Amino acid sequence: MRFDKHLMAAAAAMALSVSAHADLITFSPTGTAGGNIAGVQTFDWAPGNALSQGVNTTSGIVVDTEFTTYYQANLTAVQDSGGGNLFSNGASGYYFTAVAAFGEKVTGTLGTPATLAQFSFNPTAPNFFKIYAVPLLANNLTGAGFTGTEILSGSVIASGFSSNFGVTAGPPPICSGVGGVNDPANVNCLDRADVNDWGTVSTVGGSGGSKITVQVASALANYFPDLDVGTAFSFSFFNTNQNLPFQTVDPSRCMADATADCAITSLVGTINGAPIGLGGGSDVLFQADGNQTFTAKAVPEPGSLALAGLALIGAVVAFRRRRTVG
Repeated sequence: MRFDKHLMAAAAAMALSVSAHADLITFSPTGTAGGNIAGVQTFDWAPGNALSQGVNTTSGIVVDTEFTTYYQANLTAVQDSGGGNLFSNGASGYYFTAVAAFGEKVTGTLGTPATLAQFSFNPTAPNFFKIYAVPLLANNLTGAGFTGTEILSGSVIASGFSSNFGVTAGPPPICSGVGGVNDPANVNCLDRADVNDWGTVSTVGGSGGSKITVQVASALANYFPDLDVGTAFSFSFFNTNQNLPFQTVDPSRCMADATADCAITSLVGTINGAPIGLGGGSDVLFQADGNQTFTAKAVPEPGSLALAGLALIGAVVAFRRRRTVG
């Protein structure tokens, strides 16, 4: 299935405009009123991991495949509207993580095997977004330490969803087992962050991005004193930095689910991202860099979303008519 990249870009831009507004909230890293920090706009998450479970087939990524993407990361900092740090993860012994899962469906590809893929939201898959207070920095490589005391919980909604990935190189020759960021002679290893902990596992090269909107279902008032249930936040998942190979963080051997660390094993084969049978596994593992901003009001009513959808459909129809007339 081929798709018009310009048409899809225009549609994505319109969809993202639905949840573009960001509000300031109050956050308490200590979980007490004495620790309240006002004027928070952004939670900046450190580079972490995203695992698209079941996205890969014997033909690579193909249209209509449904899969679940799992995400986990440590917090870097809580920031104000100017990007200044109001709290850095680990300060005074307080640490935080984010864990998420949501469903996707392949809606368009380019090339065989696909070198470019577009995804839509799939509401039937596991779906959650959680922020945890944890005692120590979580371990990206082992997948340990990402769950702890749940301080916020929500779920991904269809509004504003967009996701894509493009292969820029590969499948490459098998990794020699050296790799590492300090070994530029070997660019084929999956793990090029610091030392290579994944041995001879290699990866295709690629980049992409996703944006999700989360509706908050619960939030502990001692951490989020002015955040109401029904509040939405827009999450720039991967922050246009869904990259391969891993350069700044270790690839995770397993991912957390909604309740426990290391519940989902990363099945990437010997060449992460290659079709099954050509070295790939059923999953694809990505380095993911994300940040989130809050909208301190309920998400749009279904009627409002329907109007936005009609406007998007109208724009697509008009675009096609112009192409036909031209």
